Amino acid sequence: MQHPISITVDNNNVSLPVSEDGVMMMFIQGVSNPALQYNTAYLLTQLADGVALGLSEASDEANNVAMFQQVNEFYDGGINDGALLWLVIVPVGTAYATYCASEQCAALIRYTGQATPVNRAKMLGVCYPVPQTTQSAGDFPADVLATIPVLQAQQQAMFKQGFQWSAIVDGYNMSSAVTPATIGDMSTYGTFAVSLCITGTQPNGVSGVGLALGRFARISVGHGFGEVADGPVTTPSAYLTNGVAIGENIISGTGGILQVGLTYLVFNAPVTYNNVAYQPGQSFVVVAGHTNFTTSAGGFVATGGTPVGTLSPTYIDQLGIKQYLFLRTWANHAGFYWNDGATCTSPTQQLSSQEYNRVANALSADALTFFIGEMGANLPINTATGSVSSSWLNVQQGQFQTSYINPLVNSGDISGGSMIITGPNFNTTKTLNFTLTIVPTPILGSVTGVIQFSSTL
Repeated sequence: MQHPISITVDNNNVSLPVSEDGVMMMFIQGVSNPALQYNTAYLLTQLADGVALGLSEASDEANNVAMFQQVNEFYDGGINDGALLWLVIVPVGTAYATYCASEQCAALIRYTGQATPVNRAKMLGVCYPVPQTTQSAGDFPADVLATIPVLQAQQQAMFKQGFQWSAIVDGYNMSSAVTPATIGDMSTYGTFAVSLCITGTQPNGVSGVGLALGRFARISVGHGFGEVADGPVTTPSAYLTNGVAIGENIISGTGGILQVGLTYLVFNAPVTYNNVAYQPGQSFVVVAGHTNFTTSAGGFVATGGTPVGTLSPTYIDQLGIKQYLFLRTWANHAGFYWNDGATCTSPTQQLSSQEYNRVANALSADALTFFIGEMGANLPINTATGSVSSSWLNVQQGQFQTSYINPLVNSGDISGGSMIITGPNFNTTKTLNFTLTIVPTPILGSVTGVIQFSSTL
């Protein structure tokens, strides 16, 4: 959705949410090692835990993956240490549209709540490796778009099993031929629990899924994901995922090949191409017969990767209307901010944002816990009607209000809520019914005003 606004705001800090609300999980295509096996869920509490499992920038570069990049951005280089992150590595080339529908994937998600139920994953991230070829012919590789409805279906199935979560998909390898005006409209997908992220911190074609999950891990469930007053994200750069980056490992044959006719920009350190030295920030056009470059200091080159800072307000509005999850700029504010927590459904729907999904998921989990605690209990009934005693129902409603709804009201995550429990004909049905009504705290989306001159006030 678009968010026209023309005022400035002051920054303030946001406290950490209740720990269990910020438990995240990332599936990342990468490479295994003796300490980090495929299809195994590892619980991290700090960046050092990932490093101990073999994650490093050098390993990312050598294998053309973004394992360390995603985890490092989740923990903000260590600033966000203490947040819980379940990490799962899957082989490069895995078709997520198949994998995310599998029992193996569901079992890994269920595993997160096995030892300590409150540590079950509340949000998932699905991450791809660094693309090593030119961009796909479509808006995104086919597997990206096919994974979105699959995740929604898996979410709905697991929701019924007591595992409430939402997800973010890496919109990697976006086509360089599309623009915000021509790219597909995600609001038509109807997948209210899944977002598609299309910006990253580097021009390497992968998005900041870890960065987004790290933000959600630091805010409470109903807090605005894109609240400007919280300050910008810490990254000094942001790009659309329509880029391809190639590192120095190309010399060893493990990287991609420069594409003839494309322009590449140099990053990080000097490189030599076709016997000419290029400094970071300089670019060159690849010619036939010269599809390699050399560097001795970790330089890399990238083609595409539109800088977010160059996007016009019109382009930003077009991406917002189409319900993408992306970093943006704001007038008179330095740095980059998340546009909002958009999910792939119509912005007119309540669950068109991750914030509302998180609130609904949290209270749904609370209701499940609450009623499981009553299973097997003897309930008093009204002998005249056969229904559960109204006094008992009132007590339970009050307990749920006090334990679960009021804390979210006090934290500002919702404006109000109530649970109504009924037990008609309970002597026969042995069944309780409930309706949980949530009044959200709507997130400011636009401002309209008039400035005028007058001879009097």
